[in-house]
Amino acid sequence: MNQQLAPLFQSIDLSSKLRALALSNFEELMALDFDHTQELVERGTQQLRDACSDRGISREASELPEAIQSGMHVFIDLTRDTMLAVTDYQVAKFRLVQNQAREVQKEISAAFKQQLTLIQTSGTADNRISKSPALSQKRAA
Repeated sequence: MNQQLAPLFQSIDLSSKLRALALSNFEELMALDFDHTQELVERGTQQLRDACSDRGISREASELPEAIQSGMHVFIDLTRDTMLAVTDYQVAKFRLVQNQAREVQKEISAAFKQQLTLIQTSGTADNRISKSPALSQKRAA
């Protein structure tokens, strides 16, 4: 491969790898979002079903205070569970993004190392070429 075109092709290769990683990472994030949302909705729905069941509905006025207290407990439990689910989701998303960033960093580091190697080898070749005419000029003088 021509040494002058190697950086161009490496840049194109890096761009392709980063696009593939971005699509893969986006897919993983969306799957995580959907999974946690589905879990949250299912848990909330079940708690609301339990709250609206026959045992939560009061038929007599004397049962009203107990029904309100029971409803408040259900509301508190639902709020607590929702907050726990959201926190779990945020932690899972942070870990996923952190892992994805590590993958991208590895790809970019590898590309920079390749570029540095090319620059060093082409710089050494340029130095050899530039030393030859200088040496021949000194000898000619």
